[in-house]
Amino acid sequence: MHNTKWLPVLLLFLLLTVAGCTAAGNTAELPQTTVATPVFVSEWPENIYTDKIPQPQNATPDYMIDDSQNGRYSVFVKDLDQSAYTAYIETLRAQGYNEVASAENDVSSGLMLSGNGATLHIAYSGGNMGITITMGEQR
Repeated sequence: MHNTKWLPVLLLFLLLTVAGCTAAGNTAELPQTTVATPVFVSEWPENIYTDKIPQPQNATPDYMIDDSQNGRYSVFVKDLDQSAYTAYIETLRAQGYNEVASAENDVSSGLMLSGNGATLHIAYSGGNMGITITMGEQR
């Protein structure tokens, strides 16, 4: 059995890395970056980013990464089974979020949704889900 606990973190890192890419030579508008570190939580964080989404039901808040000075905030939950994940995605769609991109394989899935003034980057694997929230919509 493979340990997939860190797969959402890896997927988030890859999403954030790709999201930071710019055209060659165009570095004039790159934001100052800092190292955002995970903070373990026992309750759903409440802020302007998490106000954009409902709290997942039947999941336990695990940790968050506050990178709001660079325009993004990530929250991670655990103990979320596949059917609860699917229901959560349907809830987001019902609230006006539309799919921009998605990919999946045998052990994980990734999804980008946009709507309600925010873009959501969602990674799910083995009962763990990570959501990175950025303000502004992508089309």
